[in-house]
Amino acid sequence: MVRPPGVGPIPATPRAGGVAGALVARLAADGAQPFVTYYNDAAGERTELSVATLNNWVAKTANLLVDGLGLQPGDTVRLDVPLHWQEVAIRLACLSAGADVVTHGPSAVLFWAETGPEPPRDADDVIGVSLQPLRKGLSTTYPGVLDYDAELPAYADRFAAPAPEPEQLRLLAAARSAWPLQPGERVLLTEVDPDGLIELAAVATERASLVIWSDPEEARLAKRCAAERVTVVARGRAIVRR
Repeated sequence: MVRPPGVGPIPATPRAGGVAGALVARLAADGAQPFVTYYNDAAGERTELSVATLNNWVAKTANLLVDGLGLQPGDTVRLDVPLHWQEVAIRLACLSAGADVVTHGPSAVLFWAETGPEPPRDADDVIGVSLQPLRKGLSTTYPGVLDYDAELPAYADRFAAPAPEPEQLRLLAAARSAWPLQPGERVLLTEVDPDGLIELAAVATERASLVIWSDPEEARLAKRCAAERVTVVARGRAIVRR
């Protein structure tokens, strides 16, 4: 499993409703349960995060946003990050902090994956995400860009989430409606869901978990599903149960 950055106890800040509340409920039920398993076969990578470890990454990322960058509820955060376990942690952190998450356009904060050209400059603050194992950090220094891996260890393991806005509660309800998962289901995700609804549905569903495969091969699908005990494959906007 990926060890959380920094040391100390795993946070548990009770909140009623919202993404932060859903995470706390999952943590209280079984923090040791795997929540996201990530495969990048080309890189030989398999990374697994428990609910507790994910919660740690979410708390630290939310504190980076709020304490480090002064993010306020209702501010916009843009995610320019591909299918990856860190995308899950970052999205949940943004929502826990009360931000509106978008995938294009100007924003207060931009999370930019170091997989392409220079980062856009249409955000007040830019955070570069290397997506490398073992928190190796960005390959080079980009002026005005914070290194996610380097910044995160300095932030607290606990995050006092604001009360969720009605829009966030509607978003969670929409996620559960769009992806009606059953308790304990294990969902294979092979393409980015721009709205993150399937990720939210998994967080909000008892014992549900995700398997993220960034470079899937149809010929190996059955074997991967059997190895990871997958019960649901996400195909576009449809659920295919196995």
